[in-house]
Amino acid sequence: MNSASTLITILLAINICVFLSFIFTKHYFPFFIFINILSIIILWGIVWKEYVHRSIVAHKGKEILIVLGLFGVAFLVRLYGIENVTPGMYGDEVTVAVQSLQLLNQKEWLPFIGNYSHPTPLLYMTAASIEVFGHTITAVRLPSILFGALTVGAFYILLRIHLPGKFALLGAILLLFQYSHIVLSRLAYEPAAALFFQVLTVIFLSLYYKTKEKYVLVAIALVVGIGLYTYLSFRAFAIAIVLMTFLVLWKQTTKNRLQQAALFISILFIAAMPLFSYAIIDGQGFGARTSEISLFSRGYASEELVRELSANVYRTITLPFIGIPGSNPPSIGDPNPGKNPSGVTIFDPITTIFVIIGFVYLFRYKRGLFYIVLLLLLPAIISDIFSTEVIPNLHYYGLGHPNMLRISGIIIVILFVATYGLYAFFTWIGKDKGVIAVSCLVGFACLINWFWYFGQANITRTFYLYNYKVNKTDVIQMITYVNASSAKKVSMTTTLAENREYIAFFLHPDSNVSQFALNERTNILDIITQSDVTVIEINPSTIAAVNALLTTDALNSGTITMHEIKGVVDQPDIVVFEKVIH
Repeated sequence: MNSASTLITILLAINICVFLSFIFTKHYFPFFIFINILSIIILWGIVWKEYVHRSIVAHKGKEILIVLGLFGVAFLVRLYGIENVTPGMYGDEVTVAVQSLQLLNQKEWLPFIGNYSHPTPLLYMTAASIEVFGHTITAVRLPSILFGALTVGAFYILLRIHLPGKFALLGAILLLFQYSHIVLSRLAYEPAAALFFQVLTVIFLSLYYKTKEKYVLVAIALVVGIGLYTYLSFRAFAIAIVLMTFLVLWKQTTKNRLQQAALFISILFIAAMPLFSYAIIDGQGFGARTSEISLFSRGYASEELVRELSANVYRTITLPFIGIPGSNPPSIGDPNPGKNPSGVTIFDPITTIFVIIGFVYLFRYKRGLFYIVLLLLLPAIISDIFSTEVIPNLHYYGLGHPNMLRISGIIIVILFVATYGLYAFFTWIGKDKGVIAVSCLVGFACLINWFWYFGQANITRTFYLYNYKVNKTDVIQMITYVNASSAKKVSMTTTLAENREYIAFFLHPDSNVSQFALNERTNILDIITQSDVTVIEINPSTIAAVNALLTTDALNSGTITMHEIKGVVDQPDIVVFEKVIH
């Protein structure tokens, strides 16, 4: 037994003791969580020393520069206009921000929040970002932006294992500008991180298939274990990867199969140990979200269940690629404007064509890889088709499908196939014209995807207006103005004060908010003079009072100023009255 193996055995023993501590005490003391984190870091150090540095870093300097370049460009693309496109901030993202800050006040380092049904590591990352960069949209979304950019670099590495360099680069550029991946990378949700660990897992699985290196097996287990702390649908992907790993291990290894399997299970246990313990302590909370959205939790009769499932299958498999704009019910991409702000398909037409070519090529010339691709697509598809959405006063079969978040796992696999399609197209038309042709087609696909995302205000105006209002763009602009005024006493109409999470997160903590109902009995001028800032939402019940204020002596004398927060139709949504202190 060498020193690395001895160290792994020691780490396993320590983590088993910590695991038992969690189980019996039902408490997650920071010191014990720190031991687990340190164990994972040490294991990564072993992988780095025994394989990554020796076999990759020392010999792939040019490739590393390409990866860093892709990461840098992808980061800038995903950061560009983050405060304004899509307008405002989705309510669930604000909940993520509030929950992440609340975690900082906990005495224990929980791996999972049962009543929120989400793992905590990404929440801690979000909290750290907010603490460093402030209570801004950028800070809340920064972890997703980082993971989105990292995924682009990692995807190049995955493609480079299977294809020549120029095609790996073209495939990575496709992902860099891919509409749906940009959407996910600019929302404060877990799928962006899950996709990164998905790519990383397949990278190490590919390397293990080729090298049979023990420490690559360690890397697979580490990535799968850490990935379980991201999006819930990663659980299904993890099951598929574990099965594939054991299949590869069994076929590739003639000796020490049991030892290799035991090593894999041990490292997986260490990587996800706190999460496994939480699943035992609070199994109901751990599986609450999965049960909540399950198609089988609705109590459908057999006939109704078949209709729902059939519609889910049809919409999930077809609508990412083709759709009918303006159809009712929506039949183009994710029908949710929050996850599909332009109301378009998940994949553009050029990419879709190369996906078809890629599948044909893989089936004819790389049959084994073809079946692996299908297997890797299954977890995301299953996660989506066996889930359901319930929207009050709205129903159609297949409602809410395809769901961009749940089906996000197909993005990497589909673009992998599309890159093989590029390679097949290149070989079919010949080398002389091939490079120029595929480069131009990738360029056109990138332009389409860029316009789809950053031109969303002009593509589907209904979705844009919906997001503007639902994402509380006017409320965020109002709070930004109030923060700039350094007001301590802020009065708001009741309808605005009801946006409690937005106010709690974005408004400066030194500002005290009171609310009032504006009606014919309200002495609005007294409220304005007794407050530093008074904010009124413009609606049919308040417009008359606001118009009356415009003629008051106080407003005309300069003791009170008025600022308008205008909406997308250039009409004021909110007015802010500020008392002038001379």
